[in-house]
Amino acid sequence: MADVANGFWGKATSNVDWCENNYVHSYYVAEWFNTLSSVPVALFALHGLLHCWRSGFEARQLLVHSCFILVGLGSCCFHGTLTWQGQAADELPMILGSSVFLYTALHLRRDTPSMPILLFLLAFDVVATVVYFIGHFLVFFFLYSLLACPVMYLSVQHARLPNVSQRTRVIGILSVALYLGGFIVFWLPEKYACGNRLEDHYPTIFQSLQFHALFHTTSAFGTYLWSVFICLARMEWMAENRRGAFETRYAHLVPTAADAQTASTAERLSWWPTTIGLSGPCSVGLPLPVAVVLPKGGRQRNQYFSIL
Repeated sequence: MADVANGFWGKATSNVDWCENNYVHSYYVAEWFNTLSSVPVALFALHGLLHCWRSGFEARQLLVHSCFILVGLGSCCFHGTLTWQGQAADELPMILGSSVFLYTALHLRRDTPSMPILLFLLAFDVVATVVYFIGHFLVFFFLYSLLACPVMYLSVQHARLPNVSQRTRVIGILSVALYLGGFIVFWLPEKYACGNRLEDHYPTIFQSLQFHALFHTTSAFGTYLWSVFICLARMEWMAENRRGAFETRYAHLVPTAADAQTASTAERLSWWPTTIGLSGPCSVGLPLPVAVVLPKGGRQRNQYFSIL
């Protein structure tokens, strides 16, 4: 077994240790860059949660962002301590959160929840939690892949529908590309170049490249964009099908187009985060990390919808 440096949290009790050298930059943080790069995950999710709450989104969107926050905090615990408790705090929310993501992806174009899908995912989560505590890292990876792959597939399929606006399509495909691309370019090379440092350690240049931290960055942006995508896709579908909830649930007082054109700089700043743009069947403006949707031709204040 490799000789792994000990710090405040003692010897690593997790069943995997990543490529980054431990306790180099702080006595209290095991993997400094991997921990630091986990913070934006939680911050992006918190930003999305607050805006979804303000705009009155459905519970599923709030739950998506809440799980996203738990993943970010859990990742900090795991990489900061390298304890088995920290590892569980990271990996279990990833499994449970992915089941919420899958449920949301399956219900983008549905009015009512599907009880068979809901019961299946709940049963899967219970079994996955039990299996997780008696398994190894590869068990977690397998369980997570069973959920994450369908989410990405369904997202791309929805983005390719002809009645989806161009900007929503781009956001959906970009979100999947960022997450999957980061996994292929950063996660896989780092994992297999260094191995598990608790079992065998292969000193390589990857120890200084911080590929796992870079993967955290691409996955944070990718997951956040995916949360924007599902909100846009859901709202477009509701508008297309004239669902009454679209007029009431998501109504949010933001400036009209005329207001935006004549407003002073101070007024514009007071409206942040909103914007106005024109694209496809719905008007969408998206200077990251916000978006506003306006039914085409609409001019009344209650026809603007702030989503994320």
